[in-house]
Amino acid sequence: MRKAQIPVWIFFLALAGFLFSSAQAGDRPFIGLAMQEISERLALAKDLGTQKGVFVLNARPGFAAAGAGLQNGDIITSINGKRVNTPDEVSAAVVSTGVGGKMACSYIRDGKAATVNITPGKPPEPTRTEQALALLGSQKNEAVSKLKKLASDGEPEAMYALGRLYSQKQPVGEDKKAALEYYCAAAEKGYAPAQHALGYSYLRGSLGTKDVNIAAKWLEKAALQDYAGAMVMLAYTVENDKDYTGDRASAFKWYEKAALQGLSDAQYSAAVACALGRGLKKDQVEALKWYILARKSPEPQDDKLRDNIEKVLKILKTTMKKPQVEEAEKRAARFWPELNYHDYTFDVMAINDILSKFADGDE
Repeated sequence: MRKAQIPVWIFFLALAGFLFSSAQAGDRPFIGLAMQEISERLALAKDLGTQKGVFVLNARPGFAAAGAGLQNGDIITSINGKRVNTPDEVSAAVVSTGVGGKMACSYIRDGKAATVNITPGKPPEPTRTEQALALLGSQKNEAVSKLKKLASDGEPEAMYALGRLYSQKQPVGEDKKAALEYYCAAAEKGYAPAQHALGYSYLRGSLGTKDVNIAAKWLEKAALQDYAGAMVMLAYTVENDKDYTGDRASAFKWYEKAALQGLSDAQYSAAVACALGRGLKKDQVEALKWYILARKSPEPQDDKLRDNIEKVLKILKTTMKKPQVEEAEKRAARFWPELNYHDYTFDVMAINDILSKFADGDE
């Protein structure tokens, strides 16, 4: 089961070029788009046919592209009359236009062509929590003081950051009691990353108390906010932990939801559930689809999981009828992960980026 600290959607968003952190963007002009080159797989998944251009995965609300009218699912075909086929080409046009300039962006939506004028702006300012965390390398005490002030003012992002900070050895020293208190405070405010971290801590007993039922309660709250890591952790706990006292049948819906977000271990578990008819409808074709996707996932996998997937795939492809295998392969080819675009995504990307620099000596 995956670790709690690095949400897998960060990995997929990075692949998609969805890097909105102001620390990464610097002073480059910014329009707030996540984009994807139209590959054969994406064309199949989104039924794009032979259309060329750059697919808009997400137009982040509050920034220039969305403000000009671009929407998720649009296909950018040209900038200032010049054809574009890759996100890099769009990004180069944005940089060339500069902050405050105007660029004519032509796109296709539902088969109809249109053009909007986009005025690139500055990248988003770091949040107050990010600004405080940035001081850790040179002014550690000042950074902690600022974070505590923000937390006392009720900012869940700062509470979560303090929980993360005190749950690792560097740079301020591990303090499990403080970490638990800050995670609890943020989780009570409905902050999904803290709910996930709190559930993990109760599941493992990493911050003191170990209680699988309390863990499941917090993991479910995070899962209900589309936190994929919490979904698969909750599903595994509900299905397998002998001390869990709730409804075990609920495990499989969470495996399926996490599988739809692209988590390879959830796809593997969904495959097993479909193959056995355990919690999900028994369907060998659907099972094979999930096994294929788990094998092809770009997400890092452990050797045991990867080897097991390979063995099962060989068995299924030799025992199932050829039309069934072809249908499973067709379904897998049309699959595209439902990435998580909640606001907390960007908070955690920035916090992880900063704190990972100090985590080399941690377990």
